[in-house]
Amino acid sequence: GALNDLFVPLAVGCAVALPKAVNAKEFFATWPAQRVRVLLILTLVGMPLGLSLGSSLKFFLETYLPNLVFFGLIVIAIRNAGDLRFLIGSYFVSMLILVYMSIFVWEMRTFGGFNRVNSTVMYDANDLGALFALGMPLCLLFAQTSQGWVRWLAFLTAAGGPAAIALAGSRGGFLSLIATGLALLVML
Repeated sequence: GALNDLFVPLAVGCAVALPKAVNAKEFFATWPAQRVRVLLILTLVGMPLGLSLGSSLKFFLETYLPNLVFFGLIVIAIRNAGDLRFLIGSYFVSMLILVYMSIFVWEMRTFGGFNRVNSTVMYDANDLGALFALGMPLCLLFAQTSQGWVRWLAFLTAAGGPAAIALAGSRGGFLSLIATGLALLVML
């Protein structure tokens, strides 16, 4: 939305103005960047084969391309393990705020005897489900690398993720929660 229109150009400008603050030299040396490059090529080849070239181009320009730029900014901003920890910590803090808001702040509505989040104004229930399912392993990782009260807060936030998914009432979030749980079980 409007924040992306503001922050993405700002971040690109900072990356250009402060070249020592970014890790742009080895951008395509990372395996995620190599996979994203393959996906970009497949997208560009498949775009003319879509049902509507105009809709495909609109999706590419409005949704896919800003996500590619954001991915690139994240890759070049991570220079060492401390930068990665800061990024994961930022996601943890964001998830903490959203878990708190979904449990204690957002208006609830009863559907069939169950409480669900009525309206978040800014998020769809499926968006919340995806955010919480991704955030749970990141919070657990942050908890494993932290000490003291931050560690316990990260564990509590990871545990609040499934509760927030349940309150959101997202079936897709529930399926992503199952997939995340299975992945965590396999990684154990």
